[in-house]
Amino acid sequence: MPLLTTGLKESQTKIIELTDLSDNVVNELLSYLYGQEINISQMHHAMAFELLRAAHKYNIVSLEHDMMETLLSKADVSYEIDIVLALYYFTVNIEEMHALCDKAINILKKNPEDLESSSAYRDLMEKDPKEAAKLAFKLLRLVSN
Repeated sequence: MPLLTTGLKESQTKIIELTDLSDNVVNELLSYLYGQEINISQMHHAMAFELLRAAHKYNIVSLEHDMMETLLSKADVSYEIDIVLALYYFTVNIEEMHALCDKAINILKKNPEDLESSSAYRDLMEKDPKEAAKLAFKLLRLVSN
C-alpha cells in the first residue's frame, strides 16, 4: 500500500485508520489482502459496493475488478434502489466503471416509482436538487428513447 511507503503519517506510525469502512468490510478487505478467499457468490449488494469503493480508494485493482464483476452479475431485480442510486453516483465519473454505471441507470429507468419513494433520492432532492434534477432528466431522456 502506498500509504506505508510515502512521507505520510501512516508510513511513520505503520497504522492506517479506515474510519469510513464498516467492520465487516475491513474484515473482508483484510482477508482478501492476506490471500484468503472471500465468498463473492453469497455477497450482498451493499457489501460488494462497499468493497468496490474501498478497493478503488486504496487502489486494489484485483479486488475492484472482482467487485465490479460481482455487481454486474447480480440480477437487476435483486438490487435495493438506495444501493443502485449510490452505485450510480459513485460510478458516473469513473471511466473504468462505465458498464456498472449503465447497469445502475437501467435499473433506475425500470423503477421510477421506487426511485421517487427512495429515502436516498429524497435526501438528494433536499441536499442537492440540481443533481437530483440532472438524474431525473437523464432518466426521462432514456425512457423517451
